[in-house]
Amino acid sequence: MRADLALSIVVMLTGAVALAILPQQIAGYGYDSISDMRSPVVFPAVSAALLMLLGAVLGLGTLARGAATAAGGEGTRPGIRTAAVFVIIVGYVAAVPWIGLPVASFITFLLMSLAFGYRRPLPMVLVAVGTIALVLYLFGHLLLIVFPVPKVTLW
Repeated sequence: MRADLALSIVVMLTGAVALAILPQQIAGYGYDSISDMRSPVVFPAVSAALLMLLGAVLGLGTLARGAATAAGGEGTRPGIRTAAVFVIIVGYVAAVPWIGLPVASFITFLLMSLAFGYRRPLPMVLVAVGTIALVLYLFGHLLLIVFPVPKVTLW
């Protein structure tokens, strides 16, 4: 139970830090441009806010379930999982400006799956690719949100 509460706090703090550093990460855009759906600030800001919201949901759900059912996976040391999730999320936030949203999201999906004990590679890859494709289509084409251009590209 304590590990899940700690994880929820880490996730909420990560979202808060991402929101705090966002104006410095995307040059020329600040929170004043967030009302423009084409601004590259929108998606990262929504993502960081969702991190904070889902971290709160995890924490409240853990408190509601109590210690008996929120102990974590069998054979998993929750402290290591909490640290791994923190490192993965911080790495994701740091990697997006450099390698781009799709590549960073794919790597994050795979690492999070491993951190939570999923070991079947085909479903992990299919879920990662499908989710990323859906997000890129919904936000990029339907909502016309401009994603940050990565600093390092292959083309």
